[in-house]
Order: sequence, then C-alpha cells, then structure tokens
Amino acid sequence: MITQRITGCARTDQPCLAEVGDVTRFGSDFDRYTATVLLEYFIRLQAIHGLNNPLNGFFDYADGAFEMMEAFSAFSRIPIKDAAQLSERLNITAV
Repeated sequence: MITQRITGCARTDQPCLAEVGDVTRFGSDFDRYTATVLLEYFIRLQAIHGLNNPLNGFFDYADGAFEMMEAFSAFSRIPIKDAAQLSERLNITAV
C-alpha cells in the first residue's frame, strides 16, 4: 500500500505516495490527473498519520513558515543559526 512504487518513475528507489496507475487514462485532462494524484496522496498521508508513529512529523502552513522551521529544527536537531536572518528571508517583521 504505502510502499508501492510508481511504474516508470525516475526514482524507483523511493516509496510512492500517489500511485495513479496508467496515466494514459486521463488523456489530456490534466485537471483530472492532478485531482487524482492529490486524492491518492492525501489518502496515504491520512494512513501514515493514523500510524501514530512518534517519528512522523506533520507541519501546517497555517502555523506559519517560521514556526514550521522551528519545529523542523527541534525535530531534526539542526539548529537555526540566525533566527533574525531567517525571519528577514521569510519577510517576518518580528520573531
């Protein structure tokens, strides 16, 4: 299920999150293809989330870009070297 691979994918060593099968069935309907990919992605993401593994990290853009970077930094133990510079690059006025 979650470890299915995309047939013909350039990176066949990577697990697949959005198996859509034979893409020729979409013809030239790129909107339908995109909707199917997103649907399959979110179904599998929901399954991963349901595993309740403490090593799974989920980030919400609604929390803010800087907050996501802080959470990732804490999770990965990769420090943010210069929080003020990061804020400036993200166009945040206050940290």
